[in-house]
Amino acid sequence: MLISFVEVDGILYYCPLAEFSSRYDSPRLEGSLVVADPITAESPLTNAKSASGKIVLVQRGGCDFLSKTIQVQKAGGIAVIVANTDEENPQLAFVMDAGLTRSGVSAKIPALMAPFATAQHLLDLVGATTSLKLNIAIVLLDAAEASTVLDAQERLRQQHAREADALRMQLEREKKQREATMLLRSRLVKDNQAAKALVDHVLPSTELAHRQVGGLATSFAEAADESVSVVNTVYIPPEPPLLSTKSSAGAVTAEPIKSPMAPKLLGILEANSTGLLVLDVQYYCAMPHVGKHSSMDCTTGKEYYFDRIKTTMVPSIQTILQLMRQRSMEIVYATIESMTKNGRDRSRAHKVAGIHVAKHSFDAKVLESVAPTDYDIVIPRTAISLLGTTNADYVLRNLGISCLVIVGVSTLGTVETTVRDALDRGYTVVVVEDAVAFETPEEHMDVIKRASRMGAHILDTRDLLFEVQTTCPPRLAVEAVSM
Repeated sequence: MLISFVEVDGILYYCPLAEFSSRYDSPRLEGSLVVADPITAESPLTNAKSASGKIVLVQRGGCDFLSKTIQVQKAGGIAVIVANTDEENPQLAFVMDAGLTRSGVSAKIPALMAPFATAQHLLDLVGATTSLKLNIAIVLLDAAEASTVLDAQERLRQQHAREADALRMQLEREKKQREATMLLRSRLVKDNQAAKALVDHVLPSTELAHRQVGGLATSFAEAADESVSVVNTVYIPPEPPLLSTKSSAGAVTAEPIKSPMAPKLLGILEANSTGLLVLDVQYYCAMPHVGKHSSMDCTTGKEYYFDRIKTTMVPSIQTILQLMRQRSMEIVYATIESMTKNGRDRSRAHKVAGIHVAKHSFDAKVLESVAPTDYDIVIPRTAISLLGTTNADYVLRNLGISCLVIVGVSTLGTVETTVRDALDRGYTVVVVEDAVAFETPEEHMDVIKRASRMGAHILDTRDLLFEVQTTCPPRLAVEAVSM
């Protein structure tokens, strides 16, 4: 009995082999991994030339397993890996019995199913390569070898789990220490302020009395001021680190545009009332050969867009997320996702544009590198306008948000529409210029200029960090606050 694995960079991932390809007994099959077009392989592959001689990754759904295998086989693929899209069971991989032939054609290439987590990892690795191809191998091991590999992986998983638990406990201890320190400092500040107010109240108004107690009062007040300044000090770097927007691939990138209205926000940002809004940073919109870009024609000429996302937007959003989570500021994700599998609930605009992200599908997931935590809020929509077609405004008001920091990608003008709708509703709006992505540099420049003219503040990540560090001191984590 042979057990099948997919090997990537020397790491083996268990992927079961379909019964109809069990006669394949080569111990190792190496090749480049490419994504099928269409990704479900429910119809003949339009990228057959690219798939010929390659291992082809397809997505579950649209037709049965055997039909997908035959489509890849007809295109010249040497093997097929079917990605399980069952997000509720990310480690599950199974092969349905679809018979041995379809329309008189039998499968002659190996066919495997990858668990959701493995498939997502493969897609991320493919997207990270410049050629959108990934060198992998399909490895067949006997039962004894497979058992040894799986046992070693389980021991490693348990070790990582123990290390993660130890790190979590350490972080919890540090968080409790910070909370205790903050409470103590808050109490000291209040005590010092009360003492200073008392001294000011009881000081005699006559010059003689003032002369008698002046030295004592002055020293007392200075001591109080000094204590207050010590506990409220926020470090302001003289020159925050600059995040470059230059493309690593040499593609043209949009030049940063600063708002002529307010080069600095001058204290508008407050931790309690400022929230981060992340727009459409999901696999459907922001990953090549997936979702709206699954067709080869859809990715041609979009090198700037994907390079901008990979080298500029995502790193900037990661930096902003880290900074805001340290201050327990609210983070809201807006995604495109239908309430139904067939998307019948979509707006007319999305239907006409052909935008459809099925409920609970892989395309609806936020990119793993900037994924939300359990304490963040994710608001799905099926239209261009977020604030006009969802309960986002209601949620933001309940959270006490009056200032929105907007980042992400623009789908059918989502960024500009969100800026306009937010300003119309009275929000203060900040657009982080190097944390947004548009399909062309010209569109980028035009939208940023229009947002500035409408009254939005335009900052880059460096200036946003400066403002947040200056005006928003760290505070208790969201999960530690009981309402």
